[in-house]
Amino acid sequence: MKGLRITVAVIVLFAGMIAAQADESPVRPLTVYLGMGTSPLETVDFVDFHVSDWEKYGLGGAEGRVSLPLSERAYSGQAGGILLGIESEIQEGISVFAEGAVFVPSDDFIVGELSLGPRFFKKASKATLSISPKIGYILGNVGFGKVNLIEGTTAPVILDEGTFNVGDEIRTDISALSYGLTGKADYSLGDKFGLYLEVGYKGGISDDAEVVTNPEGNPENKTSIKLDSPAVVNPASPTDEDYPTTGNNPMNMQPKIEVQGTTFQIGISYRL
Repeated sequence: MKGLRITVAVIVLFAGMIAAQADESPVRPLTVYLGMGTSPLETVDFVDFHVSDWEKYGLGGAEGRVSLPLSERAYSGQAGGILLGIESEIQEGISVFAEGAVFVPSDDFIVGELSLGPRFFKKASKATLSISPKIGYILGNVGFGKVNLIEGTTAPVILDEGTFNVGDEIRTDISALSYGLTGKADYSLGDKFGLYLEVGYKGGISDDAEVVTNPEGNPENKTSIKLDSPAVVNPASPTDEDYPTTGNNPMNMQPKIEVQGTTFQIGISYRL
């Protein structure tokens, strides 16, 4: 969440710059663009785990326990997605931009990214070449459907952070700060429309992951727990012989989204 606050603060700063420039030089062009692209993504430490209220109710019987098969959402490669951006020229050869993108690495795994930065460009006839440093905020959402209790335990899962009820939507949220450097080529198709191609490098630094549940019909009343909580335990079954001694073993997991590699975009632009 710290990364989100930093990114929002920078966005507000850039928005102020754009607004101030618009007041001083209303003839400066504003461009929106829509495209498709790829982003390098790799999941780290995506392993299965359970969430249990064993601290309050012991193991088995009165214990509430749910399973989260995080390993099924593991991914490594180039994730495809779509993006929408806006760019404002603030002076000759310099513009600023902000863009949002959504990538879908796999089923029930969605990654959203908000990024911004300056663009340094050089126009030549119908073509414009530019280079752009970027910073951004990434939020990965790994969905597990609805809370289902593990057989042999008792609903609901009652934790200090809140309660996991059967039927609640459950997911894992993982955030990251991103940074990168891209080169872009724009080709004008006339006064308004254009095509663009952008390639570059992107890196990222993950923040802490959380398990989040939302009661059905009341999405604002959510429960969140960190993955270093004592409630996050070894995926053991109550039917295992050694369950009384291993069922509450901590996972000591640190799932992350690593972002490091080449990015690619292609799309269409429209000058307002």
